[in-house]
Amino acid sequence: MDWTRFVRAAASAEADRVRAQIRAAVRSVALLAVASVLLLIGVIFTLTGLYGSLADALPQWQAGGLIGLGLLLVCLLLVAAARRGTRRAAAAAPPPRPPRPTADDLEASAELGAAASSAARDFVARHRPHTWQLALAAFVFGLIASRQPPRRKRDKE
Repeated sequence: MDWTRFVRAAASAEADRVRAQIRAAVRSVALLAVASVLLLIGVIFTLTGLYGSLADALPQWQAGGLIGLGLLLVCLLLVAAARRGTRRAAAAAPPPRPPRPTADDLEASAELGAAASSAARDFVARHRPHTWQLALAAFVFGLIASRQPPRRKRDKE
């Protein structure tokens, strides 16, 4: 079997798929940018027409003020809607709480700690390790000990 050909063919197919997804994403972003510019131009012309209509019935400064206040109200509504949406998203997904350890978990971690302690004693007695080996062993045993619940919480239960 020629595994290298198989792996290269699979990687090539995956690379082609990723390239196609990137092209589609770039095309979508470009269309969104063009649509945003056209929307902005449309809003400008609509507001200009609304101002012209109001300027016939009202003085120019009042027509401009009404248009400005209307835009300010629309912006405030959009900001309020955005804030509500972000608050909902934050409240909808609270971080999951870790499960409380059971008695079996506590016994298993105590047995693991005892086994690690005896293994460390045997290792030191047999091999006379160097300082870096002792530091590595202390780090590993610290990781094991950090998996156990704090002693104060265990004693209260």
